[in-house]
Amino acid sequence: MFYQTVVSSCLFYAVVCWGGSVKKRDEMQLDKLVRRAGSVVGVELGSVVKVAERRTLHKLLSIMDDDGHPLHTIIMDRRRRSSSPSTSSEFNII
Repeated sequence: MFYQTVVSSCLFYAVVCWGGSVKKRDEMQLDKLVRRAGSVVGVELGSVVKVAERRTLHKLLSIMDDDGHPLHTIIMDRRRRSSSPSTSSEFNII
């Protein structure tokens, strides 16, 4: 219980904030820490990368669902632009 409420929440919040800038060595050390903590509490815990990806995706989806969120319009605009069909003139293809 202590691990889930304190240690895990702090650790994975930090990992989400670091995003893709976590170095491989640091990621491996964090995974080792998570595995060790999991063996102490008797629960198999997800890897740092998998948990970070899942939490980041969950946060992104919640922003997309919340019209009042400050990032909602920015994300939706980028999503619309990336899903619109492109033409060869956009990319200056000869």
